[in-house]
Amino acid sequence: MNIISKEKIFLKKYNKKKYILFITIALALIILFKVFFFRTDGMENAGILKVYYKTYTEKSGWSTWSKNGITSGNMKDNIKAFKIKLGNDDAVIYSTYSKEEKWSDNYVSDEDDNVNTKNSINAIKISLFYGTNISYDLCYRTYNKKNKWLEWTCNNDGINGNIKENITAIQIKVIPKNIVRNEYLKDYNLNKNKSSIGF
Repeated sequence: MNIISKEKIFLKKYNKKKYILFITIALALIILFKVFFFRTDGMENAGILKVYYKTYTEKSGWSTWSKNGITSGNMKDNIKAFKIKLGNDDAVIYSTYSKEEKWSDNYVSDEDDNVNTKNSINAIKISLFYGTNISYDLCYRTYNKKNKWLEWTCNNDGINGNIKENITAIQIKVIPKNIVRNEYLKDYNLNKNKSSIGF
């Protein structure tokens, strides 16, 4: 076998190894990119449906609209009313609790302009209409001066609030059913409070 033939064989083997190495590195980079930049637990779809909400206090009147987990309320003034709406114009049903009125009749989204603004609110229950609730969870939590943030409540599973304390802030999120719910609701508040106190 002459030198030229040996050189060709060497180049073929070298190029094959080089090609295999290149493919291996490319696949590894694709996998790493997917792991770090694209969630595989459904959270990449979180927030597709937006939720908007605002609060009413005697001192400031109606707040501007907050959305997708941003705090509404200043954590000081008692909230006396809520308005809630979804980005797809579907309705949200909710009921509020006050010491004077107990549980209110259900309000439907922000369409009802007859929301009672007389009494300070201690708790709230919120749910999505059937249809939207097949694909999404609606989760919410309230803040009061004694307990600070309470634990999240989802899908009208229960009440969020303290029967003896007035709500001074609220956060609401709509998240897809296929995500890891606790991961999406996790934050940096060291929160050991229940979602409902005294009910």
